[in-house]
Amino acid sequence: MASLLAALRVKMFMPHPSETEMVGKPGWQPMGDEQREQLENVANTFLDGLRIGLEAVPPQDTGERLERINYQYRGFAYEGCAMGLAVADSLSLRPRRVEEFIAGPGAVHLYMAYIGVGWGMARTRCTAGSRSTDLASTKRSSTPNAG
Repeated sequence: MASLLAALRVKMFMPHPSETEMVGKPGWQPMGDEQREQLENVANTFLDGLRIGLEAVPPQDTGERLERINYQYRGFAYEGCAMGLAVADSLSLRPRRVEEFIAGPGAVHLYMAYIGVGWGMARTRCTAGSRSTDLASTKRSSTPNAG
């Protein structure tokens, strides 16, 4: 069960699901139902991951929840989760979620996770040097394909 703080983070930072509907949005050029459905699936999957991150379950447990998501869209869930964890860290006195996620379950979709962290930083106006998003201490050697 999510904590009161998790519920508050979800309430404050989780967009309404209707935000993923493309029809009627400024700049939307209808291309067909298949394209619209695919874009909406991407957005909904991102929101699924965002909710997981905002609920700030222990980062080591996020992988199990994220791996249940359709493989075709799973990277977007990792991106959303990383954003949610970055937001949660920015509001925390003990910000370790992003670092633990990147070193653990997030390593399988590292690029998407870093994009999500960037979204989280933008959403909360964090700077790259802030405690909550200081990824320089994350061991790159612990991630696959580290160079």
